[in-house]
Amino acid sequence: MMKNSVSPYFASRLGKNCAPIMAALVGAMLTSSNAMAEDLACGTPETGQERLSLRLPENVRPMTAVELHELYRDKSWKWCDGAAYMQDKGRVFKGWSGSGDRASWADGHWTVANSGKLCFEADWHVKSGPTGGTTCFLHMTDGQTIYQRKEPTGGWYVFKHSEAQDNDEISKLVPEDLASEKIKGIRNQ
Repeated sequence: MMKNSVSPYFASRLGKNCAPIMAALVGAMLTSSNAMAEDLACGTPETGQERLSLRLPENVRPMTAVELHELYRDKSWKWCDGAAYMQDKGRVFKGWSGSGDRASWADGHWTVANSGKLCFEADWHVKSGPTGGTTCFLHMTDGQTIYQRKEPTGGWYVFKHSEAQDNDEISKLVPEDLASEKIKGIRNQ
């Protein structure tokens, strides 16, 4: 069901309704603190096994930078215990995760490329100080379905089905800033 590199502690905390990207972002950006990454990352969808074995159709192509920009600009990506906002102006990336002593926040930039790549370059701020990192995702499409995977070794999964489904990851992209106010609160703790 899950990759062998996932600890039993982390695996036991996964929920079925949380964004699959949370683990990827937090894991990559907080590499200096495995315990923190395990506590902040909280879920993958029930189809996790399918994601690891999905083979792309032959007729797919990388999404263009224009397509990716349209998809993500001025939207927040909701997580079960956090969110990230991709501001169009200046391509600013803001994110937050967790609560109380485990709360963290991020600031940085997001980039897109004609190779289908979306990257978040950010510093995640925790009690012990900031930890910088870059997390990237590849996107492929056949014109209707969008496939995504975390770089460099994540498994492909359907990000958006040709006919929308309730559990599509794209449904967690919302056209509002869900990060800025929360970050202010975390910074003032």
